[in-house]
Amino acid sequence: MKTLSALILAAGSGRRANTAYPKQYMLIDGTSILRRSLDPFLAHPQIETVHIVISRGTEDLYAQAVKGLSLPKPIIGGKTRTESARNGLAKVTTDHVLIHDGCRPFITRRVIDAVITGLQKHRAVVPIVPMLESIKDGLGHNIDRDTLHVAQTPQGFETGLLQQAYRRIKGVFTDDATLAQGITPVHMVAGDPKNKKITLSEDFSENSPKNIERWTFPTGAIPHIGHGYDVHAFGSKAQNIRLCGVTIPHDRSLSAHSDGDVALHAVADALYGAMGDGDIGQHFPPTQSLWGNCDSSLFLNHALKRLHKRGGCVSNVDITIVCERPKITPYRTVMKKAVAQLIQIPQTRVSVKATTEEGLGFTGRGEGIACHAHILAMLKSQRMQT
Repeated sequence: MKTLSALILAAGSGRRANTAYPKQYMLIDGTSILRRSLDPFLAHPQIETVHIVISRGTEDLYAQAVKGLSLPKPIIGGKTRTESARNGLAKVTTDHVLIHDGCRPFITRRVIDAVITGLQKHRAVVPIVPMLESIKDGLGHNIDRDTLHVAQTPQGFETGLLQQAYRRIKGVFTDDATLAQGITPVHMVAGDPKNKKITLSEDFSENSPKNIERWTFPTGAIPHIGHGYDVHAFGSKAQNIRLCGVTIPHDRSLSAHSDGDVALHAVADALYGAMGDGDIGQHFPPTQSLWGNCDSSLFLNHALKRLHKRGGCVSNVDITIVCERPKITPYRTVMKKAVAQLIQIPQTRVSVKATTEEGLGFTGRGEGIACHAHILAMLKSQRMQT
């Protein structure tokens, strides 16, 4: 076998996964997806060098993910996967290269070996798994699934061949073998059904085969409890209000500088409290018109990013909404789902409760809505400095 290197593409934004920060830096059992995706390549005796392509602005997250490793300087990717792969390939000098998605953390040595073995006789190799579900076209006609396969990574190539393909072909491609097949036949080897790519927000649900319950706490983290409380009065006539990021029909608006989502405000303040990091008013002063009518998920995402930068994560959140109207129970399930997706934890770790005050106080008189939120965050104590 001639010289061989690996190129890990980790420049995605995570937009489809709806994570607070790029999904390749999310943790599985305290280790980032990116680190789990690249470790098998670092450990392989035939791979000389591992290059990693990241997006500009994620250098701090990357440094934390690869802490303790001796790696070449990360390569800055482009706006698309195609641009990122092209940028990465420009730095590869070995005879052969394996290109792997930075969000495939369940890659095994067996699949890597199969691709490398294929490269001994072929110029382009791709691991595949059979299509097991029934497939139909847009008209509802069955398609023979025995003729269809799912392509995985790593995909292996003669480096010069793939560099040539990227120079010759314009457009955006999500699969490197697609470009290579315009120059040479692509050899297929057996992949692994478990070698899935983490792409969508659904991949983080408790029902996912990737099992979010393993996506837990950083090594050495200790629990930090935060409490948040917020209240907004009812204002002018309206058609709906926002609670937990969910639009609920109601005849009065909530008076607030933002969209008035009292629940997300309380959750964000609970996060800031767990970090000892002030409150919403400190980070987003109501005197600044910039935040007028903004989506309250902005505040929560800001708090989450500060938590993640400290190497922390959320264990669970408990929300109690206090009001006479509207009735919360019909929306409780969708609220739990919305909060779970925003924080990127399973729905089983989100509690949304509602209560009234039996006609007492301003909420009892129907003058507004209050909300309490408690959060358990896992943080390394030495990262608590602001």
